[in-house]
Amino acid sequence: MVSKKRKNNICVIGVGRFGTAIIDELIEQNIPVLAIDMDEKQLSKYSNYPLVTLINTDATDINTLQSIGIEEIETIIVATPNNIEIVAVLLELNIEHIIARASSTRNARVLKQIGVDLIIRPEVESGIRTALIAANSSFIKFSKSLTELGNGFVIGSSQLLNSKLINVELKSLKFNKLGVTLVL
Repeated sequence: MVSKKRKNNICVIGVGRFGTAIIDELIEQNIPVLAIDMDEKQLSKYSNYPLVTLINTDATDINTLQSIGIEEIETIIVATPNNIEIVAVLLELNIEHIIARASSTRNARVLKQIGVDLIIRPEVESGIRTALIAANSSFIKFSKSLTELGNGFVIGSSQLLNSKLINVELKSLKFNKLGVTLVL
């Protein structure tokens, strides 16, 4: 049972490849996770992680979700495809923030119409990122740290390895003339 509103806790419903990637990143960020999946084998990979609470259940069963206190979790990520029934139950329970995976354009449209806060299309988003990297040869060596912000903007991080640049004032490097903005 989850107790009182936990703004830092996140629930991930569906522990397949996408859900696993989400949970792994949340663990890396030291954020407590409630993981829900019908497949006990999928959940078992997190049995030794103290930050992860595992619930083996059907997320379309409103009574079960209420019994585990799902309403107390502020953000719920529905990582499983074919998730309209799960999202409908969460909306019925007045969940504050729902992030849902869309498996198609049609699925995304339905999720938006029923009131999902944020819709993620992993295949589309990773395809965009891959195209950005492939289309710009300078991105290839930095591809692990790139994030596409939209409207042609990309943000990334890089490690300073050139000893000639150490202890040099940033303004003297004239990055703006290269179309680069530094974010510190």
